[in-house]
Amino acid sequence: MDTSTTRIVRGRIAAFARGLTALVLLAHIAPAVAQGGGGAGASGEEPVFVSNLLRNGNFKTPVAGPASELAGRIPWWKSEGASLALRPEAGVVWLELGGGFIEQTVPVYRPLLDDLIVRGRLRGERGQVTLVDGAGTRARIRLQPEPGSHELEFELPLADFEDAAGVALVPPLRLRLRTPQGAPGTAAGRTSSWTDLKVLVALPAPRAPALRAEIVALLDEIFSRWFERGLDRVGPRETGFVCHGFDALSGERVLTIPGGWLYLWEYLLGALESEPNPRWRAAFDAFLDDYLELGIHPDTGLPRLWDCVADVPLDERVVELAPNLRFLLNVHERGPEASRARALAAALRMGGAVLARGVLPDGSIAPKYQPSDGEPNTDAPPIRR
Repeated sequence: MDTSTTRIVRGRIAAFARGLTALVLLAHIAPAVAQGGGGAGASGEEPVFVSNLLRNGNFKTPVAGPASELAGRIPWWKSEGASLALRPEAGVVWLELGGGFIEQTVPVYRPLLDDLIVRGRLRGERGQVTLVDGAGTRARIRLQPEPGSHELEFELPLADFEDAAGVALVPPLRLRLRTPQGAPGTAAGRTSSWTDLKVLVALPAPRAPALRAEIVALLDEIFSRWFERGLDRVGPRETGFVCHGFDALSGERVLTIPGGWLYLWEYLLGALESEPNPRWRAAFDAFLDDYLELGIHPDTGLPRLWDCVADVPLDERVVELAPNLRFLLNVHERGPEASRARALAAALRMGGAVLARGVLPDGSIAPKYQPSDGEPNTDAPPIRR
């Protein structure tokens, strides 16, 4: 596999890992999240939580400095052909907008889309708020303060935008602001100013049992895919290691990797604390047994990789130590009772090897080691030491 493909795969794995971390944490705190959610609906209806999902609608997020390639941009917003200026005033920041437009995509929950509301404040003779939907429909609403006033506080439900467009809007939605063409003085540089913008979006806030069941089902779907498509079922000996990466959409195998520690097992360990699923436990136990037998060098006590195709250790391949040591300590503290003592013994031996050879002259610790002889390797950013 070429390096560009490897980077893409690693990036997707990192993104998957972040999402899986969130799900495992939610599995632990689901009851608290549900109990602290939104208001209850009518009898028999799922409660709804209303949240502002527009980013930096008050324009107080600091902007990049003049030397940055992002200079002149408003954080979270995309502009086209617009002149932009931020005007602080009595604790409020106004975005002065002339020409062109500024916009931001807003996440919504389609089943509750009808409850969407756009709020904000406009200063100037005229302004225009547009929702651009997934079909390219532009639902435009022009705003104008009352005669004698140059400021307007507005609240626009989705129904107003759909009436203006003449059709129902479909996600994804983009909120777009502009000073309308043809407004008095536009040619001379007339602007509109905006602040306190919000897009209120209704989201489901299921009760604790329903929320937990949904999270567990998602975790089971994720873990099951890895068990079915990623586990080592090649070579003379089948192991509990993950050795295949696969396409998230098609399920097609895209690469084969050596077996060893992998983020998946950390998250599975955490998930098992909240949901003692027998299939999860069997997969974890199979990995842990093979990891302790095959994934640690018998002489040096250091972590190593396993060639799942040839079923031989890769003792000359340098391995990063920290995630392996952390995993062993987590197993000792939170893993299966029958494996805790073995995990602690392996962790103590691994730590001893590091203290014996891995302490560098500046007091930092070498992050990587060659398992065959314990040779430390410093080929890593200083933050990894």
